[in-house]
Amino acid sequence: MNDRHEVRIHLDQKPLHSPTPTTGFDLYKLGGLPPGYNLYRQATGDEENKFIPNDRQEIHLKEDEHFYGTPAIEEYKLIVNKQPKEWSKHFITGAEIKTLAGSPADWVVNQSVPGPTDPEIGNEQRVDLSQDAPPPGVKRFTTRKPTTSPGQ
Repeated sequence: MNDRHEVRIHLDQKPLHSPTPTTGFDLYKLGGLPPGYNLYRQATGDEENKFIPNDRQEIHLKEDEHFYGTPAIEEYKLIVNKQPKEWSKHFITGAEIKTLAGSPADWVVNQSVPGPTDPEIGNEQRVDLSQDAPPPGVKRFTTRKPTTSPGQ
């Protein structure tokens, strides 16, 4: 059974039609959002507006939902290999961390967290950089050769 159908949504108060489910990538494209903009789903009641990442994750739309784009002015702070860095997106992938660090693509990324082990972050794995996402605070990462242990 195919549940895909078209709904009317509003992006920056402009009525548009989109298939549902869709992706953040397709919504950014449909709305003509320029690079450096973020997309948000407008909340109702006392909920917070929800950030929609510009990726291929499936999103289910409801008829007449409202979205808005805004310049991504917030810079997220993180630490990579003990060096402070800034990132303009809400999420970062393991591959992007390696690029920020100037590390080779075949290296491994670990997120420094409280506790005995620092989890490995895969190339396509996304990490939420907001300070209230677990673990709270500025996110810390290390990159290393695949044959070494974290912290070496």
